[in-house]
Amino acid sequence: MKLEYLDDITDGGRYPDADPDKLIRLYDFDCTEVRQLQEAIRLQVISHNHPLMLSSLPFITAVNCQLTLILASTNEGISVASDNNDFKGLFTMASFEEMLAVMEPFTNESRNNYGYNWLYDPADRQIDLLLSPAGGW
Repeated sequence: MKLEYLDDITDGGRYPDADPDKLIRLYDFDCTEVRQLQEAIRLQVISHNHPLMLSSLPFITAVNCQLTLILASTNEGISVASDNNDFKGLFTMASFEEMLAVMEPFTNESRNNYGYNWLYDPADRQIDLLLSPAGGW
């Protein structure tokens, strides 16, 4: 599984209707890795209320960024922590549980070869989080 930040989906304005314009994507994975990610979120974030740096998981390779998932009392979404490569995702318990449900179809071997899903609704926030085996949307 790869973790990558795409900071200008519009390609400098060439595709002005591109939505979202910024995203972090998890891609190039199999169903076993999705199950492992679900379990890490359940155990570390939901059960023990510990931040989870995704690239610390042995099956995730950080391409150009870090993302740490943190249990919070309000959904703040994903924001840049210190520079353009270090991100924090602050979500409520309900949002993490919804993420796990959204991941579920990708734990099925027959589903894992196509499709994508957004792991949360960013509303007015700037950065989306995408789960996509092939990396597209």
